[in-house]
Amino acid sequence: MTVTAPPTPPRWTRASLTVVLGLCALNTLVHLVLVNRYGYHADELYFIECGRHLALGYVDHAPLIPWIARVADALGGAGLLGLRLPAIAASTGTMTMIALLVLEWGGGVRAQSVALLSFLLAPAHLRLAGMLNIPVIEVFLCTVASYLVVRALARNELRLWLLVGAVVGTALLAKHTVMLWGTGLVVGLLATSHRRLLATPAPWVALVVAAFLFAPNILWQVQHGFPTLEFGSNLRRDVSADHGRLLFGLGQLLYFNPFVLPVWITGLAYSFTEAGRAARPFALLFLTMLATLLIVGGKPYYLASAYPAVLAAGGIALECWLKERRRAWGTLVCAISVSGIALAILTLPLLPIRTVDATIESVLGRVVPPIALTHDMHGELGWDVHVQTVNRVVDALPPEERARAAILTGSYAQAAALNVLRAHPEPRAVSGHMNYYLWGPEVGRGGVLIAYGIPREWLARHYRLVEERARIDAPLARPWDTNLPVYVCHDPREELANVWPQLRKFDHRLPSL
Repeated sequence: MTVTAPPTPPRWTRASLTVVLGLCALNTLVHLVLVNRYGYHADELYFIECGRHLALGYVDHAPLIPWIARVADALGGAGLLGLRLPAIAASTGTMTMIALLVLEWGGGVRAQSVALLSFLLAPAHLRLAGMLNIPVIEVFLCTVASYLVVRALARNELRLWLLVGAVVGTALLAKHTVMLWGTGLVVGLLATSHRRLLATPAPWVALVVAAFLFAPNILWQVQHGFPTLEFGSNLRRDVSADHGRLLFGLGQLLYFNPFVLPVWITGLAYSFTEAGRAARPFALLFLTMLATLLIVGGKPYYLASAYPAVLAAGGIALECWLKERRRAWGTLVCAISVSGIALAILTLPLLPIRTVDATIESVLGRVVPPIALTHDMHGELGWDVHVQTVNRVVDALPPEERARAAILTGSYAQAAALNVLRAHPEPRAVSGHMNYYLWGPEVGRGGVLIAYGIPREWLARHYRLVEERARIDAPLARPWDTNLPVYVCHDPREELANVWPQLRKFDHRLPSL
């Protein structure tokens, strides 16, 4: 196809403002309406707990999201709405940045509409906007950085490069893999005529600013023996074993809407034409991240931060190419919209979870098990059962046993659910999983142990009496968070603090129960 760039960069028009504001408002409204449809996600509960233990770093993630959770938690009665507002705002903010990228590269209302629809109706982004999580903030900050880089490359103003450094440094505090995004950007600059800018001070000033903001987290890693490197190594091992390159590739279709494929493929192709040369660094960024994740292993959504700029370029290319082909344009928009709405019904918490699972099983059951696509939705269900079951076990203990009892869980999610959702979280739940390991057991407790998610064999090695007192039956929860025996253990062979190193677990593999 032959695409020519618009002769002059268009300005905001009433039509483009209407489309952009309308789609952004739709995104915000949908997620606000559904904010309380299910419950807290396991990771959200964990972020709240991490926020209550403020630090410059954590075992399995950078510190920004727990800091955000701490603010929401400090607001008291904000609940799910207060916790999830930052995610909704970040998603809508990303859409705004995509619209600005389109405008900066000379696109008009049609380019903005197809780029925003492609983003809005991708299952990955629909899910990310529905709860507080790391990728939704990462994608927003990387898209802001992309827009600032585009402006900085065009104007080469030191002020813009300072802003780039500040945003990238903040993004690194949200997710460590932003380093891969930054590496892709460097590749994109080196492989284009923009490499001459690297001979000027401005980009290096941006690097210094980003490094300065990220330095406290590096210091935390040094002080704690770089636990995140161990976690990352374990995660790559597990992702490679469970997902593989084929599922990563298929995930780009399932997670980002198969009917959006023509948009980002066109965006990549357009970036290598003379008309699209301004977008070329971001196409190379995309290809660098894609190749790296295929080689080292990654979950499909790890590529999410590379999509916005490529979608913006694709929107511009299709706007130019289909300018006189109204039927083709209408068909494309209709295909993205209809497929996106159908996927949204299965992605958003609209239907009963069993209905969603059954539908996915009937359509994709031979390709991927439903839980692989809906585990995040299941992760918002069943925690009330955990709380009620453990409370019954605690309340059944004699007062003298309750005073020295400890609660030990197999995962950070289980411990966080008990600590955040119980009205009176005494004793607090502890775990050897992720950052809970660093927080350790409660002093003076453990003479009586309430435990679940821990193999009975391990408990029997350290307590002379192990009795099953209850069972957590939460059929709507994730498979590994239901059908769990709850044990009460007496007569310890040694203090819980002495055996704590045996519980250290910096990966997501499940214990054998």
